[in-house]
Amino acid sequence: MNDTTTALEPLAARLAETAPGLRVETGPGSTGLYAYDASNYRVPPRAVVFPRDADDVVAVLRACRETHVPVTARGGGTSMAGNAIGPGVVLDFSRYMYTAGDSFVMKPGFVGVWKAVETVRKIYVTVK
Repeated sequence: MNDTTTALEPLAARLAETAPGLRVETGPGSTGLYAYDASNYRVPPRAVVFPRDADDVVAVLRACRETHVPVTARGGGTSMAGNAIGPGVVLDFSRYMYTAGDSFVMKPGFVGVWKAVETVRKIYVTVK
């Protein structure tokens, strides 16, 4: 058993207890996809978790705090500064993000104004 597996055992046990059914990926084929973002940095996480709602996020944050495992929140993985990668648990919110009219809602609770995002995108992305 390696150090990563040993470190994950208490975390996995705690998550199974507090958030049954929560998808937790720990294999190199799964976590390897989360070792990078749009930056040049490469940091493989110990695990990737796909929270379905706010209760899942609370359970993950509690379990990580209790087991001293760092947490990184990740949306689209488009950070060019390495903000979407980390050595502990990556919370992948992209599976439960959807648009609703003029705003986007990213469960478990992040809400932003889609028009503002589109305005910024047009200013900085449009090539004339």
